[in-house]
Amino acid sequence: MATTLYFEPSLMNLTILVAATAICFVFGRFLLQFLWLSHQVRHIPSPKPSSFLLGHVLDTLGRAAKWQLAGDYPEPYISWTKQFGNAILCREIFNYVVIFTDLKAVQHVLATNGRNYPRNKVLESFLSDMVLGHGLLDSDGAEHDRYRKMLNPLFTPSQIKSFVSIYVSQTRYACDSILSQAASTGQVVNLAHVFSDVTLRIIGLAGFGFNFEADPEAH
Repeated sequence: MATTLYFEPSLMNLTILVAATAICFVFGRFLLQFLWLSHQVRHIPSPKPSSFLLGHVLDTLGRAAKWQLAGDYPEPYISWTKQFGNAILCREIFNYVVIFTDLKAVQHVLATNGRNYPRNKVLESFLSDMVLGHGLLDSDGAEHDRYRKMLNPLFTPSQIKSFVSIYVSQTRYACDSILSQAASTGQVVNLAHVFSDVTLRIIGLAGFGFNFEADPEAH
């Protein structure tokens, strides 16, 4: 007489099965989304990535980390723009990034249709922490429109024209006092410091009527 034995799956085995099914579902959905996005951006010119897994991370973020040592700022973006034009597709692991250098495209993304291009949350957090707290640069939607409305009177065409003389005078000051001397002596100059100094002086004069260079307490 034959005997048939039945084994009921344990609770642990059932849990493992459910977890594996959920993981496969999530991974499959993520993979389909990635493939669909890849299909949508397939016509945008893209340089060959240095890593199959990381994409262009080593070419962009990795290269930027070595700018000070290599002295090739802002590569590879200049070379890419010359080779591929004003719209360049980069892949950072499973995320796609499109770099625009065309002024009309930048205006479309940042101004004309800004609501359709929300800012990256990581970038928003960085700007909030590093640039004067929460404000215009790290806001979206109606809140961003409110900040722009508050600041628009400061950036009318007539107001900007009144700042041109300040821009010119401070740029010439930097060229005459720092860059010309460095050029004649062959001295190495950190342009990041020069640009920061010029920007600060322009902000002081244009925004507050205050000359940081002339006031010893500002140093």
